[in-house]
Amino acid sequence: LRRGFEEQGMSLVKVWVAVPDDDRLMDPVMEYTESIGVPVLFHTLLKVQRVIPTESTGINIKRLAKRHPKSKIIMVLSNFMQDGQTNYSFSGDMMP
Repeated sequence: LRRGFEEQGMSLVKVWVAVPDDDRLMDPVMEYTESIGVPVLFHTLLKVQRVIPTESTGINIKRLAKRHPKSKIIMVLSNFMQDGQTNYSFSGDMMP
């Protein structure tokens, strides 16, 4: 990451589904990006059936954000279920 930001002009990190987003392996990424003030982008979906076992939902991001409250987190293509219905808007106070 350091080389990408310092030498190659990266402006953010986009996370793929190699591990769940709240895995402790993400902590060094979050700590580094926080230290240089750049955001981390996550795709999070709530599906009936996961295609990849390590796909994450907004609940995973919530856990990660609690550990890294100063990190800049961007959630794209995010949705979650509320009262049995898919809700396509995001509001932190609606998360379980």
